[in-house]
Amino acid sequence: MTARLVLALGLLICCGAEPRQDGLAALIAELPDPGYPVELVRVRGMADWADSIWDDERETFVVRVRAGIPHEFAVDSLVHEWGHLLVWDACQESPHDDLWAVAYGRCYRKVIEE
Repeated sequence: MTARLVLALGLLICCGAEPRQDGLAALIAELPDPGYPVELVRVRGMADWADSIWDDERETFVVRVRAGIPHEFAVDSLVHEWGHLLVWDACQESPHDDLWAVAYGRCYRKVIEE
């Protein structure tokens, strides 16, 4: 998997380190590979539960999850944003079009239903 994760603002992630109790790192291993590096960070004071952006300079997706939300919301938000990563270039009409819905469904089934 090309996705790489880093520790930022208290969110566990991997890069040779042992996973902590957040649990999101284990979920990421189950998600489809977006084909690009991914940086996952917790951000204090975000209005939304999560968002994702493409960092041109580093050629990396950055998924930001609001710090302090319940684990179940963090998982759902991560799955939602991962769906965006899978169809980033293809979604032209709307960020939540049919292509995104299929990608989200793939992620949801891997993480939530299994």
